[in-house]
Amino acid sequence: MTDPAAMRRAPGNPAWFCGGDEHRFDFPKDPAGTCYVAEKPLGALIEVYFRTAGYGLDEDEMHDERRFATMAVLQDTVVVNLNCSSNYGVRGVSPQLLSELGPKYPLNWEFARKEYREGMEGIRWISTRDPRRQHVNIAIFSKWSGPDSGKVFDVVHKDIPLWLMYEAAEYFGVPLKRSSTYFPLP
Repeated sequence: MTDPAAMRRAPGNPAWFCGGDEHRFDFPKDPAGTCYVAEKPLGALIEVYFRTAGYGLDEDEMHDERRFATMAVLQDTVVVNLNCSSNYGVRGVSPQLLSELGPKYPLNWEFARKEYREGMEGIRWISTRDPRRQHVNIAIFSKWSGPDSGKVFDVVHKDIPLWLMYEAAEYFGVPLKRSSTYFPLP
């Protein structure tokens, strides 16, 4: 099993604040960072796998290359809720902002930068990757990019549970390829 403290310091782990200009609410050319989380486990899998799950999900790949993490915010955090219709037309929330598709997100980047400067600590929105529009994501801001090291989150890492793999396969409408370790080889 991987050492959770080591995972916390490694790029690509859940407690990583992106500082580039690739993701929806990043801060291009700014030292601040954004950590992307989902409110529910299936929402996290949608963000990772929905783009690539066309032919199915592979249990071995999910066990060998991915980890599941539960992340608890260590203090109260004030976020802008893009899912609340009373926020439309306020603070720059618009249909164009909500529907902007990447890989470049100039409207979302400017919106995030403005909200961060005004003291907001994150943004909550419905996943644009979720075809049913049921799962919610949250982007949490920090003044640095890179590893969290316990500054914002308490993180618990574990294997992706099998029940969640089945739930994701059903949600995506694709098969789950069971692990080859269950079947003896000749």
